[in-house]
Amino acid sequence: MKRNNKLSKLFKELYSKEVLYILGTGLLFLLVSIFKASQYGVWLNVRTLVQISLFVLPALYAFILINILPMEKIFNLMKYTLIASIVVYLSEPQHTILSFFDIDNWLNITFTNAFIESSLCSSIFVHLYLFFSYYDIKLNRNNKMIKMCSAISFAFSILCFKRLSVLFVILLSVYKFSIFYFRKVNVDQKLPKYSYIVIAIIFTVLTYFYTKFMNGQIFKEVDLYKFTTGRDYILSLWRMHNFRSYGYGTSMLIIGRYLEMDLIQIYLELGLVTLFCFCFSFFKQTKNVLYSIIILVYEFLNLLTASSLPSSLTWIIIFITITCIGSGKTKELKLKGEQ
Repeated sequence: MKRNNKLSKLFKELYSKEVLYILGTGLLFLLVSIFKASQYGVWLNVRTLVQISLFVLPALYAFILINILPMEKIFNLMKYTLIASIVVYLSEPQHTILSFFDIDNWLNITFTNAFIESSLCSSIFVHLYLFFSYYDIKLNRNNKMIKMCSAISFAFSILCFKRLSVLFVILLSVYKFSIFYFRKVNVDQKLPKYSYIVIAIIFTVLTYFYTKFMNGQIFKEVDLYKFTTGRDYILSLWRMHNFRSYGYGTSMLIIGRYLEMDLIQIYLELGLVTLFCFCFSFFKQTKNVLYSIIILVYEFLNLLTASSLPSSLTWIIIFITITCIGSGKTKELKLKGEQ
């Protein structure tokens, strides 16, 4: 009896227990995939396990870090991640340190082509900026280290030159400075109780109609190839096979390449109900905190129109950020450098 009480007490003290919803979604994906495979009389493919691990493992990894590391160590981890990401960015062949000093490279930048662009590092810098900006706001700009990390991650988010990311960090910076200079806003402001369910429904419905759009069934006058930078062509490869699926991730085996639209892939491979469960389990992590919801809405727009699940480091940062925001973990915060 005493042992059960100790286990119960330990469970209550854990941060981010909402991770169980992510694990439950992973199990649901597995069961639906087994059913889909059985319909075609085949065994479950290892690709399904790989795909499920893309969102289950980052959630678990973040859960472990949050519960074993103090906030100071988590901040150090984020700082080192920022430094490592800068090194990786400057190691990419299209924008080495030397290329930054070549004026011709800068003169030849266009809206659709830039030597500084980086798909590998963009989302990492954006979410590091979101992490450091939250604490920059919360501490009212009183920590030099956070201010510096926030400024650096903002600069590299812009340098990566991904259009949606650039627009997002600029809008967030406007919001951030409006808080500092014009009015007091509670950065931990919560939305109504069932907001996360409503947003999950919205993204489920959006995926349904965006799939129709990508198949040319609505807004037929739009040039899909230009609008989606060729992703409609990738989807057409699968359409030729009647969107056949024998488990999560198996479209890749059928068309010979990754689909690059994560929410559409989940919908077409596993169905609308499974897609809703996926959206629900992720937005449940936010605990209806506005800042966390902003983070996930932005990333789910990426999941809808492109792909980010394969970027495991990005999702680890996301889970750490929204867990720190939604839990009492931030109360442990004791940082040096206060002015």
